[in-house]
Amino acid sequence: MFRIAAGAALLALALGRTSPAQLPAERQLIELERPEPRQFVSDHADLITAEDEARIQEIADSLLTDLAVPIIVVTINSMADHGGAGMRIETFAHLLFDQWGIGHVRLADQEYWNRGILLLVSKNDRRARIQYGAGWDEVAGANRMAQDIMDNQIVPRFKKGDFSAGIVAGVTALDAMARGEPQPRKPMEWWQGALLAGGIA
Repeated sequence: MFRIAAGAALLALALGRTSPAQLPAERQLIELERPEPRQFVSDHADLITAEDEARIQEIADSLLTDLAVPIIVVTINSMADHGGAGMRIETFAHLLFDQWGIGHVRLADQEYWNRGILLLVSKNDRRARIQYGAGWDEVAGANRMAQDIMDNQIVPRFKKGDFSAGIVAGVTALDAMARGEPQPRKPMEWWQGALLAGGIA
């Protein structure tokens, strides 16, 4: 299970944009094959149910069609399995995002600010990251929204061991962020539901 500990980052919930200046001078090749076009999930760690994978595909395909914003979900068992031994997840995600060319720099022969999104989960490293293109710098509050998605949608479900639900909830919230729509509500704890139902005196 992914765990959170105050003062000790057992789970690094990182997010950020890709900037070539932040990448190492000598690029390392991440040993992961890019998904085929219109394929938005690479579930190498088998964390996502078939039903949730179909839902992610549907959400991501619609977003790419409507706004030319790709969301790619990648799960792995460990970064070391893919050439990232000793690497920080920030570096791993930067390299993978850049290597796969997620998002559009040019679209229909016009300059286009990249708003691609990568959601990376490394199960055994207990790390997760939302990585996004430089175009998100122009969106007010994008960093805060991405952090809220980690804190309020992904983490609560990961802490319960439900990785599939956390990932599909994260993708749903990222889709809303890309479309400029309100974020989904944070899932209630059991006692909050019981309180609303009148079950706690």
